[in-house]
Amino acid sequence: QLYEQAIYFDKNCSEAYLKYADVYRSANPGQAIDKLEELKSVDPQKASIVDKAEAQIYYSHNEFDKAAEAYSRF
Repeated sequence: QLYEQAIYFDKNCSEAYLKYADVYRSANPGQAIDKLEELKSVDPQKASIVDKAEAQIYYSHNEFDKAAEAYSRF
């Protein structure tokens, strides 16, 4: 919840987006991916970091096609 609050007050706080996604990667991977996509739209320079994090989430949930696609963008 504190990461959401940090994002609310500073939309450019990439660390909060990444930590939020890390917290939710196991419990709710869809929500983690959504937050990473939000980061990518706010700060396009972080696209490679976002793609790597997305690939790791997909891979850990056996979604290998999506993981390969995200790794190819990385």
